[in-house]
Amino acid sequence: CHICGYDFTSEEIPTKKRRLPVMVDGELVLLDEHELTERQEEIKIKLSENKHSVKQEEKKTEMKRLSQEEKLQVLKNGLERKNNLFEKGKLWL
Repeated sequence: CHICGYDFTSEEIPTKKRRLPVMVDGELVLLDEHELTERQEEIKIKLSENKHSVKQEEKKTEMKRLSQEEKLQVLKNGLERKNNLFEKGKLWL
């Protein structure tokens, strides 16, 4: 329309756009629908990256099963006094 500027060919229905309050980096900001979907996509990407890094860490720190002899050796010698397995564990991690 040449008077109001409304585009009749557009499929978007003219409505009052609400801006939604959202926490971004510890601050409360107002986002419209487009900004909100962008933010959600960013969050999904970051979550998938975090899941990938967690899986990599789990692969690095897989638990090793002790044999019966090793278990008895640990019980016999103790954990801290003679073998100092706590220190070995700290160094290993």
